[in-house]
Amino acid sequence: FEPARLRTVQQVHGAEVVRVEAADGAEDVARRQADALWTDAPGVVLGVRTADCVPIVLADEGGRAVAVVHAGWRGTARRVPVRAVEALRRAVSCAAGALRGALGPAIGPCCFEVGDEVVEGLRAAVPGAESAWRSDGRARGKHMVDLWAANGALLRGAGLTAVEALRRCTSCNKADFFSHRRDQGRTGRHLAFALVRTT
Repeated sequence: FEPARLRTVQQVHGAEVVRVEAADGAEDVARRQADALWTDAPGVVLGVRTADCVPIVLADEGGRAVAVVHAGWRGTARRVPVRAVEALRRAVSCAAGALRGALGPAIGPCCFEVGDEVVEGLRAAVPGAESAWRSDGRARGKHMVDLWAANGALLRGAGLTAVEALRRCTSCNKADFFSHRRDQGRTGRHLAFALVRTT
């Protein structure tokens, strides 16, 4: 694709979902604060940047609309993937089962150690997904979290039946990915993963 067709936003670890139309310029879209974008305009390319958070791509089976989502633990706790699903369903008047989801590389449960507050936020947002976090036996009040499992549970709870995850840990795979947690103090090598265009 031509880089001039790429649209991204200021990601803020929230739950705002932005529609991108064919006439929206890159600079105008880039000024908006959101963590999910969707479009039904042919030829528009959407992107999110991640450094440990989960990039999610959503598309309807007919290729009429697509969305990209940036979901760290805060966005997951705010259910941003569900909000993106709802936006797509309204756009193309389809059942959630007609949507497909893909989750890209992110920090894995092998490396994502968090405190009680993160688990409590996720527990409230993703009921029944207790397998997405486990206590870390090394330290009291510490847990290992699986953001792929939590976001997959959100998407399936929203009605998607086709959800796939590329479970490659950004922290473990130093040769391939920048990791915010592993590489604190360094900047500039974020992974631009979820680039989608409608056909």
